[in-house]
Amino acid sequence: MLTASGGACDIIADLASAQELEIPAFAERTADAIAEHLRPFATARNPLDVTGGARPADLDAVAEAIAGLAATALSLGNALRAVEVNPMWVDGDQVEALDVLVVTDAEQGSGTEPGR
Repeated sequence: MLTASGGACDIIADLASAQELEIPAFAERTADAIAEHLRPFATARNPLDVTGGARPADLDAVAEAIAGLAATALSLGNALRAVEVNPMWVDGDQVEALDVLVVTDAEQGSGTEPGR
């Protein structure tokens, strides 16, 4: 599991325990690979807190990333059915859409008016 805060890690672990669900530890190889991308004070445990110590968000960089997503969506026109970005990671001026789903209808044209 991946969370946006240490508090969320605790909540998830408590809720899982209350439901008698086990959150398995990462395999050693997985933990080692994750650890390469974490800050020195972070630990590669499940659930994983990835935001500790992040730099303040550069709002211009966030706006630019969202505008880029919007431009891409518009370029798909009528073929676009759905777009989902979850999560978007921000650390200072670094902005990344970590998981993106774009659903299109191949039978629709690429015009900008719905239904055409």
